[in-house]
Amino acid sequence: AIVGTLLQHAAPALGKRIEGHTSLGPGRAAVVTKFCFDFNPACKDHPCKDEKDHPGMMNFEVYNGRVTDGSSEKKGGPDVYIALLDDEYFSFPEVSQVWNELNCTDVTDAAKTALHLHWRNVSSPTGESRSSALMEKVRPRWWYIAFVSCSHHSVEMSYRIHLENTMLGTQSELSMDQPGRVTVFVLFLAFCAVTAAQLHSLLQWSKSQRGYTRIRLHPAVQILSVAVMLSAISQLGWVVHYMSFRASGEAAPQWEVLGRAGAVAARTLTCLLLLLTAQGECVSTPDISWDSHRELLYGLAIFAVGSLILEIWGDSEMRSTTTEFVYDTRPGTALVAFDVFLFWLYVSRAWKSFQAETRTRPRRFYKHCGPFFALWFACLPLTAALARVLAPWVRGYVTFMVLGLAHAGTLAALVYSFHPLVAAELYDLRHCEYEAVNVEELDQMLKEEDCI
Repeated sequence: AIVGTLLQHAAPALGKRIEGHTSLGPGRAAVVTKFCFDFNPACKDHPCKDEKDHPGMMNFEVYNGRVTDGSSEKKGGPDVYIALLDDEYFSFPEVSQVWNELNCTDVTDAAKTALHLHWRNVSSPTGESRSSALMEKVRPRWWYIAFVSCSHHSVEMSYRIHLENTMLGTQSELSMDQPGRVTVFVLFLAFCAVTAAQLHSLLQWSKSQRGYTRIRLHPAVQILSVAVMLSAISQLGWVVHYMSFRASGEAAPQWEVLGRAGAVAARTLTCLLLLLTAQGECVSTPDISWDSHRELLYGLAIFAVGSLILEIWGDSEMRSTTTEFVYDTRPGTALVAFDVFLFWLYVSRAWKSFQAETRTRPRRFYKHCGPFFALWFACLPLTAALARVLAPWVRGYVTFMVLGLAHAGTLAALVYSFHPLVAAELYDLRHCEYEAVNVEELDQMLKEEDCI
């Protein structure tokens, strides 16, 4: 139910062709969306002559307006505005601190532009259309679109909004903070390469089991394979999403949800595999005792669900008044704190396993691989810290790229370490425990004491 509610609000946020409905109390205002626009030093105090030189265009359609409290309005109808505020301190940042205490004139005064709407047109099904060319000469800025009512009565109206970064060409539908096609395709190719490497590794595992009645992979290899496949599917979802988004400013929410859900599931499985190795599973012992890890499984499941809900909420229009990185919010900070706990858990368990071991192979794994894999658990806290110092118009795609590359690098290292030729030097993956045996060898292997 929670995810469904978030999806209803997330769908309009996928493209900056937004369709919605807003209700305003007497003298009140509501922010319905935000968008990060480009800038053009050539357009200083007046709109550029060539439309292609405008940093951005805002197009609005407002229709089906009505007074909702049953009162009669003065002749001419309610005074309603579209207020365009930006991220300069004396515009939106200042008024947002006391938003619930403001009246309509406070908002229109803080706005860079306030477009007055004619109620006679707004109240009709055809509505009123307005456009505004953006003038921005210094840097990219976040702009906030608010509907303002200066009426003494409650009103409601429907709207359609189209926001464009006209100087970005084929990516004009994207906000400046969004990952562009280069970022998305680089990550897609990276995860495709990791997937190809894992498929090659699985092929080598199957070749090593020729002559057996059936092939059975070690649970750790299975977990890694699922994590790699999910990460590739996730990136495919992002590619389809941004291709559709770039073309029209609209994309089915299912593709973004697929991208986020696949990434969260893959990251969670990566954490699970690493935490199992920290406790000696697959390294000191060939088997995985799932019963002794129930608390870990439950904790990671809750962490995954919380992360998915948080990320869907972070991209929805429910957060139309802030540009804060979603993991720097209060619920996000709680998840980061849990990730720090996982970092401590991995380091402490890995160190304990290292001290308890006297064999060369396990000690080699914890000495050479342990510190590198520990960095995976530090990635999210470090990215959240980085997001706090990044400019808001680059924060989105930088954090997207950092988390994606960190995950691809960690998976690549795991794929390499679990390759049959390498795994023998690092892990305890005895074939007698995880491969179906050849019929002719069955009697002999059952007699071996270490395989009973």
